[in-house]
Amino acid sequence: YFLFYLTDLTPLMETLVYLNLSVNNLLFFPIEVFSVKTLQDLVLWNNPIREIPNDIHRLKSLKKFTISFNFVSYLPSGLFLLGDLQNLDIVCNDVTFILNDIKNLRKLECLNIEGNQLSLPSAVLNLPLKFLRIEKNFIYPLLGNEKIQNQPQKLTHLAALCFPGKKKQMKDTQTLQKILE
Repeated sequence: YFLFYLTDLTPLMETLVYLNLSVNNLLFFPIEVFSVKTLQDLVLWNNPIREIPNDIHRLKSLKKFTISFNFVSYLPSGLFLLGDLQNLDIVCNDVTFILNDIKNLRKLECLNIEGNQLSLPSAVLNLPLKFLRIEKNFIYPLLGNEKIQNQPQKLTHLAALCFPGKKKQMKDTQTLQKILE
């Protein structure tokens, strides 16, 4: 059976540390978790969730947050107010950029953003990361302006996307023109 919504968690609000709601049919982020003051690990893997509420900052004890394989396109600023967050996993969502506010996650050690379409802020370089996965992303420019949302800036960049196996041959405009002809 799949959960479509979460029931009241009030009886567990002072004791629950780990909550795994993976592989359900939760259409919305379960706001019931905000009442759990002790929650340290929240796993929402493989649900059709589209949005993380800004109120996520209310989960002050959260150390690990996994929301992989959903349809999230935006990470709210409230997420970057979680001062104890050590592990953030947003694999295979629709995220196109990360706010520079990520710099506030001073305890973040593990960032897994694989399988999105990201442009990363340079603030990522200042995090105490021990583990960073950015595979299968279209990062343009690498560690650049978070407002650029994966749009090729020049025709040569577009050509490089169309012919990824020929990257070594595309060192100048003349080579690109020959390939495009």
